[in-house]
Amino acid sequence: LYTTYASKAIQNVLQRTEAEVLVVDNLERIRSFRNKLLNNDKIKQILVMDEISHDDENSKIQSIPSIFESMDGKNVRERPEIDPESIATFL
Repeated sequence: LYTTYASKAIQNVLQRTEAEVLVVDNLERIRSFRNKLLNNDKIKQILVMDEISHDDENSKIQSIPSIFESMDGKNVRERPEIDPESIATFL
């Protein structure tokens, strides 16, 4: 979705695609229709790229940085060792 889309256009696209997750750069992007998103049963999660204040937290709204913090190294694969001499590195 383009940042120039009006809120009605965004809601229309979300309805047509039956999206369950919405990722936004910040909450300002959805401020004007936030309540409609929160009441939309199809939308299960709204992920925000920026940190959000505790006032903005909701069961559906979560910041990506807070997800990484909660992981605390769990379920994170180790970084693979890259061998520049191996052809597999370039595949």
